[in-house]
Amino acid sequence: MKIYRYLIMLFVLLVACQESQVSKDGVEHTLSSIRVEPGLSWFDLHYREYAPNDSMCNIIKDVYDPSVYSVVMFTSYLCNCEDNSTYLPHLAKILTYCDIPDSNMRFFLMTSVDNETPFKGTVAINEFPEAYLFKNGEPVASLIAIRDTLEYSQRTFEKAILTAISE
Repeated sequence: MKIYRYLIMLFVLLVACQESQVSKDGVEHTLSSIRVEPGLSWFDLHYREYAPNDSMCNIIKDVYDPSVYSVVMFTSYLCNCEDNSTYLPHLAKILTYCDIPDSNMRFFLMTSVDNETPFKGTVAINEFPEAYLFKNGEPVASLIAIRDTLEYSQRTFEKAILTAISE
């Protein structure tokens, strides 16, 4: 019986002394995988409930060329609080509604703004969520920053996309 106690204590000691397994890298997701990611049920809920603006989406369809533009989004499990929990799901829904292929959207699930991604050093991620429009592989603008600077009555991601493309 004593040997079992010692083995259990040794096991507990070994497990407790291991380094944290939290990744220092952002984990890339597709739209379909992020919508079913455990802990992100808020994403799919906000994605499904959003109804994009038809007239603005028709304009986006005319000017957004998926061979030129792409959108990269950064989020964390903690983005389910406050008003900003709707930002990336609504943005993804707009892009889907505008017939932008899923392959034109990249999502990174991160535990910290300091996590490594292929875009570290290229774009500034100071808080979550964040989303950048890229043109020919180069960042053009933060869609979150553009949206937040628009007049309140026009503060939509449809308008932010069109503003970023026209710059």
